[in-house]
Amino acid sequence: MNSQRAFAIALWTGLAGVVVMLVGLAVDATLHNNDHMLAQHESIWSLGNPGHLLLAAGMALVVSGISAATVLHVRAPISSSPDTFRAS
Repeated sequence: MNSQRAFAIALWTGLAGVVVMLVGLAVDATLHNNDHMLAQHESIWSLGNPGHLLLAAGMALVVSGISAATVLHVRAPISSSPDTFRAS
């Protein structure tokens, strides 16, 4: 796999994590809207709540995707071509 493809996959993984986090937030908001006492008997990091589980999974995807993209970018060879930063 070439480095550009790996970099793109890493960024898409981070973006997928953001989407999963937003879905988790929506699920959690819906659960709390349907049960106003839910916050009284659950902890902040309760993984029994599917919204919290999706938030945690999304955070893991974001961290792993952005970390991988950063490592790939730092380890990429530096091009001396003047077209490197030219907008397409």
